[in-house]
Amino acid sequence: MELQVNIWGVTNGMSAGDIILTYQDGSTYTLVNTNRFIMPDCNVRVRVEFKNNMKLTANAALDYADGKETRSNWGNSYTILGKTFNDEKNCKSAELYAGEGNNIIITPNCAIGYTVREMYYTLNDVKTPIGYSETYSRWQFPMPKLEKTDDMQIFVVFEKIPSYEIKLVSNDASVIVLDDNKTVVESATKKTMGRVELMTSLGYTDHVAENSMVWVRFFPADGYQLDVTKIKISYTDKDGNVKKVTYNSYDSTFKMPAADVTIDVSDCFAQTKHTIAVKDNWFADGSKIDLQVGTGDKIYKDYVRSADDTMSIVTDTSGSPLRFESGKVITVVHEIERASCRERV
Repeated sequence: MELQVNIWGVTNGMSAGDIILTYQDGSTYTLVNTNRFIMPDCNVRVRVEFKNNMKLTANAALDYADGKETRSNWGNSYTILGKTFNDEKNCKSAELYAGEGNNIIITPNCAIGYTVREMYYTLNDVKTPIGYSETYSRWQFPMPKLEKTDDMQIFVVFEKIPSYEIKLVSNDASVIVLDDNKTVVESATKKTMGRVELMTSLGYTDHVAENSMVWVRFFPADGYQLDVTKIKISYTDKDGNVKKVTYNSYDSTFKMPAADVTIDVSDCFAQTKHTIAVKDNWFADGSKIDLQVGTGDKIYKDYVRSADDTMSIVTDTSGSPLRFESGKVITVVHEIERASCRERV
């Protein structure tokens, strides 16, 4: 059976100290950071040591910025001995009391994007760090022995969590990135190829802390599809080396390194429809193979010459290049033009 030791009616100026268990055989055990114990198979005497309270002064929460500790009203605060102190300009210091050896717990309340830089107390202007207990997952320290004339001050300092930029880029002049909350990627001819969205646990953002998970979602436009093998995410380390970032296509995420990241979308969106270009074919005797293409029973007879004048691109009757979906069955018809005859196959 688990028992709990509750303490009431403590005289002013005193505080409860150690809770000591004395077993039937005379052995003792001191409860550490708890007031609970499992009842053994014997008689137990519980004794609480009471101590004189000593004064400590808790100060407003501080924010570390530009190399100094200030009150920046970032929304950070901490709680100690039941009283909360924030980083606002009007927050005042307060005198608190605890007994020698009491375990003093400080609970920080970090605003989004901030963390604890350090906690410490000064005793007659001598600084002592306050540590974080991995065992109990909290900041704590034992109250030192003080004289009435001693001056003990508590300080808790917060700082911004370093964040790094995510930038969408294109190393292909024919691909343009339009920078907005939901980035649109388009071709040089102003045709939308798709859009890219960046998401973190904080929502849409282009600045992320190290080790944060970043969701990168690609939304191809009509006529395009995503080629995940062409997603290029990289960063440059402190030595100037370009490093690749692994993109998990299963859940559309990558882990943010401690550096700015670029996402190259040059080749991400591949067209699902493609043009057909017919190359000129000539024999040494001057004969020519005239190629035509079609689908089903339809043969396309309209063409436009390529920019280098070596091929003919299949068009509709208005002269716009036709695009065919991947997997479409194309029929190829050719005619051989000779001086003596004209053969069609």
